[in-house]
Amino acid sequence: MDISVIICTWNRCDLLRQTLQAFGGLCVSADVEWELLVVDNASTDNTHEVVTEFQDLLPVRYVFETRQGKSNAANRAVRESSGKILAWTDDDALVSSDWLTQVLTVFEATQADIIYGRVEPWWETQSPAWFTEQMSGRFALLDHGDECRVMSPEEGYGYGVNYAFRRSVFKLIGPFAPDLGPNGGLGFGGEDTLLFRKAHEHQLRVVYSPDVLIKHFIPRERCNRSYFRRRQWRGSRDELRMMRLRHGAPKGMLGLPRYRYRQAFSDLIKLSKETLVGKYDKVFHLELRVIGFAGLFWNAVKSSCRGFFFFRKPVQDQSSQGPSGLDEREH
Repeated sequence: MDISVIICTWNRCDLLRQTLQAFGGLCVSADVEWELLVVDNASTDNTHEVVTEFQDLLPVRYVFETRQGKSNAANRAVRESSGKILAWTDDDALVSSDWLTQVLTVFEATQADIIYGRVEPWWETQSPAWFTEQMSGRFALLDHGDECRVMSPEEGYGYGVNYAFRRSVFKLIGPFAPDLGPNGGLGFGGEDTLLFRKAHEHQLRVVYSPDVLIKHFIPRERCNRSYFRRRQWRGSRDELRMMRLRHGAPKGMLGLPRYRYRQAFSDLIKLSKETLVGKYDKVFHLELRVIGFAGLFWNAVKSSCRGFFFFRKPVQDQSSQGPSGLDEREH
């Protein structure tokens, strides 16, 4: 099998239908052997029925994962898939007609271990007035320019809506961390970021290509400030977990790096100045960073007092135990 395309989904069957319809428009060479694996993370809607609708149109396979959490679904996908390359997208994305072809082309041309691509918005409504380039990442939008190139850790990471790994990557750096990522509508993320960071630590070749293009759905309810304030506050729990999974408890007050205190103070000063001169819409991202630090600080306090992570005991980083224990296929 050349490539397995993976979608992990939870209770978004209507959006999933549109995503699968876009896959029906893929232009794929007849000599490419591929599969589309949909991992249902214990949905209670009509996800199974929607996938069944496309079985005559697409090489799609349905898998039901009972353990809640996107990371659990992703790890199940790795075990179930057969491709030498694993390409990931989401249940709220529209692939371009040449997406799969471009993924394979970039791997062959660059000898990459990991590739990720451009993500453009698919707005349900108009973009909000406070949407700026600095907010793009919070909508999982990505554009690193028009040049295909090898990326350094400092240049950022891809998003789960549009990246692809060689299977060998998982054998080297281990599975997705089950303690990170969305979980039944809760949770913030971080599972993809942690995987990219491990890849760079192992000096793997990470390549960005603007031609690997996907559109990402942005619903109306995400186009308001209150949504992002809540998400930023709640997401600080996962950020703390990710920090500790990677480094343990770093030096600094409450185990938080000193630079985070300096950055939060600087953000607060800039936010205050810009708000006073009527430019608040342009600096909403600074407010969110301040909220994020406040949440991080609060969770660090709770962690320090209780002696374990906020509300959940951290899962040991399985990648430190040697082989991933996923599927040791040789491709």
